[in-house]
Amino acid sequence: MQFEMLPARNSHDFLVNYCNGDRSLVSVPAQPSVGYAISFNEVQLELSESGLANHVWGYCPRESWQPTNADPPQATPGELRVIPESPLVPGVAIAATKARLPIFYNDRSRWLCIGNPSTKDGFQIQLGPSLIVVGTPSFISTLWIRVNQLSP
Repeated sequence: MQFEMLPARNSHDFLVNYCNGDRSLVSVPAQPSVGYAISFNEVQLELSESGLANHVWGYCPRESWQPTNADPPQATPGELRVIPESPLVPGVAIAATKARLPIFYNDRSRWLCIGNPSTKDGFQIQLGPSLIVVGTPSFISTLWIRVNQLSP
C-alpha cells in the first residue's frame, strides 16, 4: 500500500466524540462512508471511493489508553490518498499493521494517539481539526485524534 499527500481541497470539519456506553469514537456530524478503510486496532480510517482518507470511527475502550504528556507534531493541512496494491473491498478494512498498536491519551490537550507518539518521520498531514496522520509513502505509523467530548 502506498500513500500520497495532496494539497487540501475538501473541508473535513468533523469532530470526534467518545461514547462511553459502547467505548467508541464517533465522527460528528456523521460522515459519508462507502465501506473502505484502514484499521488501527479497531479504529477505522475511512476512505472515499477514490481512496481519500476522510474520517475516523471505531471501538477504542478508555481502559486501554495510557496517559501521556505528548502532543501531536506540527502538521500540514492536506489530503491523503491511499493507493492499494489490490482493489479495496467494501466492508473489509485493511490492517495498518499486524501488531496491536499502543494507545496514548493526553488529558490536558485531549489528543488521542494510536501508535508511537514520538514518531515524526516522513509526513505529518492534518485532515481536519480532529485528525493528524503521521507516516511515510509506504506506511502510516500513527493516528492523532482530538477527542472533542468524552461522554460520562
